[in-house]
Amino acid sequence: MCIRDRVSTQSTGLFLILLEMGPERTKGVSRNPTIKSWVQRYGRARALHRTGRYKLKVANFKQTPKAALEIKAKVKKFGKKNEDRVIQPKGPKYYPTEPVRKLLKNNHRNKAPKFRKSLVPGAILILLAGKYKGSRVVLLKTLPSGLLAVTGPYNVNGVPLRRVNPAYVIATTTRVDLTGFTAADKVDDAYFQKPQTKKEKKPEAQFFEKDKTKKSPKKLNPEKVATQKAVDSELLKVIQKTPLLNKYLSSKFGLSNGQAPHDLKF
Repeated sequence: MCIRDRVSTQSTGLFLILLEMGPERTKGVSRNPTIKSWVQRYGRARALHRTGRYKLKVANFKQTPKAALEIKAKVKKFGKKNEDRVIQPKGPKYYPTEPVRKLLKNNHRNKAPKFRKSLVPGAILILLAGKYKGSRVVLLKTLPSGLLAVTGPYNVNGVPLRRVNPAYVIATTTRVDLTGFTAADKVDDAYFQKPQTKKEKKPEAQFFEKDKTKKSPKKLNPEKVATQKAVDSELLKVIQKTPLLNKYLSSKFGLSNGQAPHDLKF
């Protein structure tokens, strides 16, 4: 047996193995795996080549929308001899001055957020950014948007109900038992959305004039005030069960000279 025959037999053997493995391929698994978020292993041309869709012949090609868009050339008879002449279709009357960019198909789907094991409802957190940075808050729940619903409570350290990014939070080992805590059931992502208001268009005369009238302070939503009071009243009863927890929450976190945050145990 020559070398060519050996190579041909090996290639046919591999081909038969691949054919056997083909039906057992799990459905829904992409042939173009993602290396990282938004980065795929193969490009568009290589991914199309791997699928093999270019080999398929479309049945009833005349009925496809692509064939319907094609402009067919007309044949008319001219002259005394009635000779057939092909009339080519006219080009479009309008040409874009710049190339029209077509958006690529986005197959990205939002996945359910993954939280750290330490981010449990009832955990005491330290805020690292924002208006209330350094404050200690109580984690009420994790939201489907990937954010955390926290509160001070407001009566203790002035931190109201708000959403926080878990990346800017230190979770401590201190916990509060929130079994049977129902005051925060209404708190979700829709609770924190601001109402959309349409701005009135000013005429040209008023546009350049300065507004001498003083702006009235923003009115708080009475429903949100009621939910804040309900959460605070129910949460304070739980906090008072553990001694010195009220003072712990009211004090702010800070580092003194020589303290390294990676050496501290929270």
